Amino acid sequence: MEQLLSTIIIIALAFYLLKLVARLIGPWLLRRFFRNVTRRAGFDFQDTDTERHTDGDVTIEYSRKKNNRKQRPSDELGGEYVDYEEIK
Repeated sequence: MEQLLSTIIIIALAFYLLKLVARLIGPWLLRRFFRNVTRRAGFDFQDTDTERHTDGDVTIEYSRKKNNRKQRPSDELGGEYVDYEEIK
């Protein structure tokens, strides 16, 4: 009976110790894993704060325009209607 009780206590302590270690080391391991995966994939998310531009880079900047006017029906359809002739 004593061995059963000591075995249960050892298993419970091991479980809680493993849980504590996982909480402390788990986030570090995940960061390291995802950093390695993104490097292998060719992405470099750590340099997003410092913008480096070389020749040939394309940058698209969007600006939000306030549209206070009432929308016309052509805007709802996605633009103006243009007739075309089918050429065979």
